[in-house]
Amino acid sequence: MVAPSKEESKRRQALDFALSQIEKQYGKGSIMRLGSDRVLDIEGIPSTCLALDLALGSVRIPLGDIISILCGGGAGRESWEQIVLAYRLPRALTAMLGGAGLAVAGLQMQTLFRNPLAGPFVLGINAGASLGVAAAVLAAGGLAGAGLISGLGLFGSLGAVVSASLGSALGVAMLILVSRRVESNMTLLILGLLFGHNAGAAVSVLLHFSAAEQIRVYVAWTFGSFAGVGWDQLKVLAPAVLV
Repeated sequence: MVAPSKEESKRRQALDFALSQIEKQYGKGSIMRLGSDRVLDIEGIPSTCLALDLALGSVRIPLGDIISILCGGGAGRESWEQIVLAYRLPRALTAMLGGAGLAVAGLQMQTLFRNPLAGPFVLGINAGASLGVAAAVLAAGGLAGAGLISGLGLFGSLGAVVSASLGSALGVAMLILVSRRVESNMTLLILGLLFGHNAGAAVSVLLHFSAAEQIRVYVAWTFGSFAGVGWDQLKVLAPAVLV
């Protein structure tokens, strides 16, 4: 068994001291009570946010009608059922699945590199995805590149996903190749930052030589809006995140 380092021993001593002070202040077992209350609070946050997302908007729908619609019943107005089931519900579920996927991916990266700073931005994965979409949209020329994302429905969304995946895969592949010769995780993180800045510079060059319509479509994609998400896109995202 490997002995803990001095820094780790100091952290454990500081944690033990903090826990002892909490028990001294609130009594024994208070940490477990505080932890259980906090877990209950956290579990209630997603359902509350989902209910508010379905109820609030340009058209406000009462929570009672929201529950009735989700349970298969009717609503006070026929348009409310269409708004909830066709627009708000797929967007809300997509946002929840996307957030869960990002959280799991970030945890895996931090565990792999043993560094809390590791993430898609630091490793250049975000920049690689932006470069992939920029290359597809801005370098395609004419309406072909702009139509890759807007105006083609599910096909356009899949085109953007494939382009972003190829760009991010390029960054990951470069890190994998470098990792065979570099053993330091910190060095890999720095190389990821370098790749991210280089990819950002390449995107800037593409923006400079692109038409206004192509730039508008690309910038709209970088905003990450859920406005165009429907059940077709959710059917593609849900298996990828859950698997």
